[in-house]
Amino acid sequence: DEWLPRSAAACTHTNRSMLQRVLGRIWGGASRTAGKGAAGTAAETEARVAAEAKVLKASNELTKSAKKLAGRLPRTSLLRGRARVVPNVVSSDARELFSTLKRIAQRESVLSLSAPQVGSPVRAFVANLDPDAGAELSVIANPKIVKRSNKGPKPTVAAEFCASVPGFSVNVSRFDAVTVEFENEQGKRVRHDLEGLAARCFQHEMDHLEGRLHIDGVPDSAIVPRNDMGLVRDDDIITIFDKKKSAKKRINIPKSLR
Repeated sequence: DEWLPRSAAACTHTNRSMLQRVLGRIWGGASRTAGKGAAGTAAETEARVAAEAKVLKASNELTKSAKKLAGRLPRTSLLRGRARVVPNVVSSDARELFSTLKRIAQRESVLSLSAPQVGSPVRAFVANLDPDAGAELSVIANPKIVKRSNKGPKPTVAAEFCASVPGFSVNVSRFDAVTVEFENEQGKRVRHDLEGLAARCFQHEMDHLEGRLHIDGVPDSAIVPRNDMGLVRDDDIITIFDKKKSAKKRINIPKSLR
């Protein structure tokens, strides 16, 4: 029982390092039990079933805790505010912000990252617009979605990871394809047709610009604690564990974009 979280209430006051320890104990305990194989004595089978029940209980507690943390974020949190327009995309301040976003996204191996997540409440993010081809990150400023469509009768549900909600994947419903407009790094207004993973990433980051998280409004069953996806290692990224709007932020955001 030592690798179980003490309670859902205790997890609500946790931090990133504690979550990492808890996840490690959960999946470590599960793998040790599963390693004994499907065959074995009745006692081993009973122990395996009991361990699986503990994993499920711990996962449910972590899920509820994550939803509580997200729901209790103050209105002053940059994860909850509506971002404002980038006034001058080609300014030196904007270029500095874009460079910072790319650097952190590349360091964390994420496909996209928004300005509010690093302490700048402006409508900008970086994203890989062609992940299947291994394209480089593009700068997306002052974006909007002008058209949405699905391949089937309903949007597609798929797992998403968010650097601001580390340690969890969330099954989210998104449109399969979107037509988008934004200003690129040169300040030119462009239009792109996106589908699949690129469309999903774009919609995910648009939510950030509106103060929404992918964990909002989904059922508990859609949230899955994940140890194999890793946790954000960079304190530059604001997460649901940060009570203040820029807690743990170490990067220098240009004054005009704060």
